[in-house]
Amino acid sequence: MTYRFELEKMTVKKSVKLPREEKADIISYLSTVELDAGDEKKAVRLLSAQLNGRLSKESTGAEGVITLPDYENCQLLVRAVPVG
Repeated sequence: MTYRFELEKMTVKKSVKLPREEKADIISYLSTVELDAGDEKKAVRLLSAQLNGRLSKESTGAEGVITLPDYENCQLLVRAVPVG
């Protein structure tokens, strides 16, 4: 099954300034990604790997918290949604 991703929340530490352009790049990229996976949990894992991020242990089936070390440890709460 193919999944797309919805960004529920983006968190950046107040002590870190993530440029507006980088935030926009992340949001834009997530809106275009579609991945084939067996279920929502696997889709979130694949997304995390594709983003070179770390998937939090608190992640549940369709939702995942991904930390992006390349973007000042920005955290994304994403939801996998089946396409179609």
